[in-house]
Amino acid sequence: EEKRDGTSIPVFMNGGTSGAKIMSGFLKHLFSDYWINLSFSPMDRLGKDNLSDSENNLELKVMQPLSKDPRANVASVSNENGCVSIERLKGPTLFNLAYFDYNGENKENIKKLFADFIKEAMHIDSRISHENILDDKEKERILHDKYNEIALKSKTTIEEAEKNYYALKLMQRLGIQDESFIEIFEPIQRYLKGYGNQLVWISDRTPKNRKTKNYDFKKFDKAPLTREAVFILDMIPNVFGTAHSGYFSDAEEKKFLELMVNCWNEESNKDNIVIDENFLNSYDSETFFRSILRADYSVREAGARWENDKGNPFFYRYAKLIVDALNYRKISETRLDNLVGRKVLTVKNKENMLEKVDKALLAKVNYVSEEDLKADYEIYMRSSHEWDLVASGVKDFKDSSLYGKMQKHAKEHLSALSLFDSF
Repeated sequence: EEKRDGTSIPVFMNGGTSGAKIMSGFLKHLFSDYWINLSFSPMDRLGKDNLSDSENNLELKVMQPLSKDPRANVASVSNENGCVSIERLKGPTLFNLAYFDYNGENKENIKKLFADFIKEAMHIDSRISHENILDDKEKERILHDKYNEIALKSKTTIEEAEKNYYALKLMQRLGIQDESFIEIFEPIQRYLKGYGNQLVWISDRTPKNRKTKNYDFKKFDKAPLTREAVFILDMIPNVFGTAHSGYFSDAEEKKFLELMVNCWNEESNKDNIVIDENFLNSYDSETFFRSILRADYSVREAGARWENDKGNPFFYRYAKLIVDALNYRKISETRLDNLVGRKVLTVKNKENMLEKVDKALLAKVNYVSEEDLKADYEIYMRSSHEWDLVASGVKDFKDSSLYGKMQKHAKEHLSALSLFDSF
């Protein structure tokens, strides 16, 4: 594989930021902000080299004690020549299990897996928050790096970045130049900063970082517990074609939130959190923010598919990604409606915010007409969809009709065939 600058990169495995960007197995995203080098030897381990030695050291420092804790259910890890060597985990991520469960046939089993995942996440976050797994200097550096990164990208001071971090992050990602967005966004930003809510240390426990065990521990943040709830519950876009906000129903989501808060309170012993109006406002604000970021990510990935995958089986996934973005947009509006109902926002404020967001997102998909998008989405669901099922690990390659097709055209598909057989 090659990056844009022509340098070589290896194939990715599914998980974490890399899994979100690579889907799993062998997909490549040219617009990625960074690359994590992975090796495939030995077969039961996954070699991972983060951007810096400090990131490698941090991940090792957190994962090593947690991997010895059965309640954390974390993959084993070791240091190999300064790189992170992680236990290779089989099967799909929780994200992919739910993402491809279009008819809800496996929902009851998936709900049980998510309940286990929530218990693990609360145990992990409690240990990180209350024990010295991360020392004070490391926590201070994590927060400094968070604000410094957005300060550099937004060409502002670190003080301004800390004050308006979330507004600046959305503006930078979406390409919004209008400074009035900061004022429009302020009622939501207030809750993202933790207004009226207990701040805890969270470890980016998303369903993309959980297969049979948890893995990928390079991102940490001090934030309301609702942020971790959004990472876990609201990452999966609307898969049922309804107006609902996402994979889980409102009633299911409510039960998961109650489970999360109860688990946190039992684990922490002292930091009691209650599901009150501040908690719900925080949850809706976090979901709006993350949904817009995910919508932007989906349209970026769709653009990369459109530009780089013409002629291969993954091209039509661009249409599925745009549909994902539309569904994330639905989630975001549902959350704004909740905030309007609780008088956090005015209707005018909501309309102004969505107007600016929609303008930015639509500018990134102006290469395709609505008619062509619908046609290509139908093609994806009829044919290319099976490639994603295999690449995600939801469907076994050798049990798929693709195996016969690729055997028949072995010469044409030699590199892909040998890669599949290596799993």
